[in-house]
Amino acid sequence: MSINVRELLLKPVSTPTEVVPLPELGDSVSVTVKGMTARDKGAFDMQFVTKGEHNTRAQKQMRERMLVACCVDDSGNRLFTLEDVAALGLQSVAIVERIFDACQRVNGTSSKAVETAEKNSEAIADT
Repeated sequence: MSINVRELLLKPVSTPTEVVPLPELGDSVSVTVKGMTARDKGAFDMQFVTKGEHNTRAQKQMRERMLVACCVDDSGNRLFTLEDVAALGLQSVAIVERIFDACQRVNGTSSKAVETAEKNSEAIADT
């Protein structure tokens, strides 16, 4: 029996989710983090390039922008918009980092990729 990989890859599968507890914000407070589709990831990545150049401001806000892309309500709708990035940047790093780590897990991305992007951002800022 032959498996038709093409057909399997052309059928979208559900993206994983993870519920992240936020005890600093109150008892039983949590946020759901949802993985991105390939289309979502492409749009996310485009935030970091403006007119063919690295967008250092966006790179410095990578964690907050990942929260915008991945945090959803019970219906699967995004909790935040790009207009919320600045406010998210004022939140406790412990909270943001916990949610960001969950975003990485559900998207199968590594912290190594983030570290590389941050180093690139710092190198660009130094020039």
